[in-house]
Amino acid sequence: MVGQTGRAKVDPRRLCGLDGLRGVAVTAVVLFHSGIHLVRGGLLGVDIFFVLSGYLITGLLLDEWRRTRTLSLRGFWERRARRLLPALFAVLAVVTLVWQRAGSPDDVQTVRGDALATLLYVANWHSVLAAHGYFTLFAAPSPLLHTWSLAVEEQFYLVWPLVAWLVLTRLRSARVLVWAAALGACASAGAMVGLSLAGLGADRLYYGTDTRVQALLVGAALVTGLHLSGRDLAGHRFGVEGGPLGAPEPATELGGWPRRALSTAGVLAAGLLTWMCTSVDGRSAWLYRGGFLLVAVAVAVVITAIVLMPYGPLARGLTVLPLVALGRVSYGLYLWHWPVIVLLDEDRTGLAGWRLTAGRLVAILAVSALSYHLLERPIRERRWRTPRPWFAVPALTAALVVALVATPLPSGPSLRSAFDAADAAPPASPVHRQPVGAGTSGPHTSAHYSGPVRDQRLAAPGSVPVTGRQVLAIGDSIMLDLATSLRRVLPGVRTDGVVGRQWDTAPGVLARHRAAGFFPVVLIVELGTNGPVTPAEFNAVMRAATGIRWVVFVTVREPRPWQNQVNATLRASVPRFPHALLADWFTRSAGHGADWFYTDDVHPVGAGLRAYADLLLTTIRAVSPATHVSPAAPRNGSRSRATAAVVPPGSRRPGPRR
Repeated sequence: MVGQTGRAKVDPRRLCGLDGLRGVAVTAVVLFHSGIHLVRGGLLGVDIFFVLSGYLITGLLLDEWRRTRTLSLRGFWERRARRLLPALFAVLAVVTLVWQRAGSPDDVQTVRGDALATLLYVANWHSVLAAHGYFTLFAAPSPLLHTWSLAVEEQFYLVWPLVAWLVLTRLRSARVLVWAAALGACASAGAMVGLSLAGLGADRLYYGTDTRVQALLVGAALVTGLHLSGRDLAGHRFGVEGGPLGAPEPATELGGWPRRALSTAGVLAAGLLTWMCTSVDGRSAWLYRGGFLLVAVAVAVVITAIVLMPYGPLARGLTVLPLVALGRVSYGLYLWHWPVIVLLDEDRTGLAGWRLTAGRLVAILAVSALSYHLLERPIRERRWRTPRPWFAVPALTAALVVALVATPLPSGPSLRSAFDAADAAPPASPVHRQPVGAGTSGPHTSAHYSGPVRDQRLAAPGSVPVTGRQVLAIGDSIMLDLATSLRRVLPGVRTDGVVGRQWDTAPGVLARHRAAGFFPVVLIVELGTNGPVTPAEFNAVMRAATGIRWVVFVTVREPRPWQNQVNATLRASVPRFPHALLADWFTRSAGHGADWFYTDDVHPVGAGLRAYADLLLTTIRAVSPATHVSPAAPRNGSRSRATAAVVPPGSRRPGPRR
């Protein structure tokens, strides 16, 4: 229902303000993943979802216990399955079928693994392990990367009802439950701080159930506290222990100074969340050292203001109809948005810029609305006759697993087969080396860049023609973004990127590739984004690279204290080695902002990715003019399928990460 002001009317059984808050959360996530500059901290929308989920799920458990003095765990899990699984199964089926036709064999293999992890609700741990895999080959972002948050929630739905059942039906004390939730939230936040200080990677901190459950438990503690005060999850008064258990009384708002204090706190908390969603860098260390707990507490304050003051200014502001409508379809919207973003890139649509973003958003809304009205809502309201979840869920899960495993891969060579072919290829014949800067211009040279920086006194007398299949590029999250663009100009190049990778890991990474039988002619080292490098660490890489014809080091653009130190070390160290080259990305990217970079001013997008790949190609061609260039390499104004304006949920751009 809509009032004359364009706001949804307050339903006595449902708080539209909470739907509006859900709408805000899913909007922040979708815009963030679409690369919208104004919501650089939109990944925090996931935390809003977490707190709301903990609040609502625990509230439902408390409401059942208040009415019946017992809890039906089977009934709870059946209702969750009916609510969550139909849309999830649909997404998995569509993604698998589409990528079977549109993806490379390697992409299909990746989607298969991600789909199996999603089915088992362990996608978050799968993401952690995949980031440290032995052979991490990155071609395009997985269309299921965003399901990590669903895994965290489902794991919570499995364990927390057991805890609530034990506390409420055996100890018969909601007070113990609120303490369990509060202490659990503090323990989870403490684990994140401890693991952060211990130096664990951002993926482990961001995706781990143990570190992310804090937000869900904050919501659980909040609703349990309200229950102890004699209110249900919608703020209604009810009879407490020994009192009537009939219909709740109409919601009563606070009066006097408590009302003013809560109203002020709610508005301030909403303002804090707005600022964080528009300004915070998801890679900021303080987020992992108490920041996520601060976000969860701020969300809890907003929820409290909505629940206890349903006609207050904050609650009324969130009942704007578009927000409420988005909130009510938020689950499907979240499920479908990332596959649509990954699928609808510039290559497939022919669109770019705001037209591409607008097209994606329209497609996301259309698919989500169809999913809600034709699938989710009919099943939830039992308009379709469906088997009982205890039978249907295992049967459908087994069918999807069989389909994922049995479906043949698409035809065509995979990257691994290309690597194997490169190993068997005959060595190239030497040619005379062309002096740096003397090459002719072409589609991959820039009028604003004079060539790679190196010491001409140490130049070798000849050069070796190189193909992409003889190049190994190792790096961090930037290499993940760059991989597809680099393969466009150097077909077959082997890329190995891991979020948060440090300099001291490079020798081991190279050793693993050599142990696997790959001996590159050219090694590209893109590191330094995540911390400084010492001359000793540089020398260790050069020792590990013994036998490699050329080693290309890339300067960094990272607005952090170590940026200048890394670049100074590289500029001082490269001239000492005759086979070391410097690709000066810092100089090449000077003067560029949102036209080349994502909102963190570190990760290149669009034209920035093309310029980065061209810089590396130019550097290699300066010492190997015969380097093979893909005839399909993008010209100016085109774009690779690197989803340049896309931020994978959970990635460190700021990640990967609802």
